[in-house]
Amino acid sequence: KIIRSNGGDSSTCSIVGLSCTSFSFSVGVENVQKDFFQGDSKLKNCTDMATAQIDGIKAVNGTKVALLTPYIEEVSLANQETLEKAGLTVVNRLTIGLTTDEQSSQLRPDVISEWARRVN
Repeated sequence: KIIRSNGGDSSTCSIVGLSCTSFSFSVGVENVQKDFFQGDSKLKNCTDMATAQIDGIKAVNGTKVALLTPYIEEVSLANQETLEKAGLTVVNRLTIGLTTDEQSSQLRPDVISEWARRVN
């Protein structure tokens, strides 16, 4: 269920974005898009992080991806499957296996860089 801070008046909102990547591909891009549009014909522009990820890769003519995620294995695999369903090839995948957003937020840049070198 989508809760709108403006009391449900979509006339003040023309774009909706969902900024939780793992939610986007865990629930499924199609389901996120359907649920955002459901019952609100005024919202014509909607995106989520999984769609933005796919569109960004395709915008630079990418076809093969080395995927690094902070997630647990099941969520990382869902990200891979979403990319593959969009026609991309995941050539390598590593996941750090973190279980909370707080842990992801505390990763130092040098740690992320080291993991990125490992996945490439």
